[in-house]
Amino acid sequence: MRFTTLATILAASTGFVEVVMADNCYGPWNWCGWDLIKHGDYKQYIIRRLKANNKPTDDYTINNSLWHCVGDAGQADFVSICHNGCVYGGSANSNDYCAANAVKEDEKGEGHPKLTASA
Repeated sequence: MRFTTLATILAASTGFVEVVMADNCYGPWNWCGWDLIKHGDYKQYIIRRLKANNKPTDDYTINNSLWHCVGDAGQADFVSICHNGCVYGGSANSNDYCAANAVKEDEKGEGHPKLTASA
């Protein structure tokens, strides 16, 4: 799983140009909701997409939802809700996945190497 740094240029009506750096998920990997939020500004995106799929939007569901990143523009499609927790896949080039059993807090993969500078 990878994140790419995407330079987004926003121009205001005054002609002032601002460059904003944003981390976007990069396909074709699956990401946990908590992981998308950790690396990018995805919380509101996840909430909107969960509502569109008639799913709850409580913190547990947001964090333990599973998403498939499409392309390199940051789009993520809803896959499922991981009722036993969503687990980091173990490397930058692996899918996150739904746990078969309840997940312990230390198994969530804090500090993993998903954030990369390459596209």
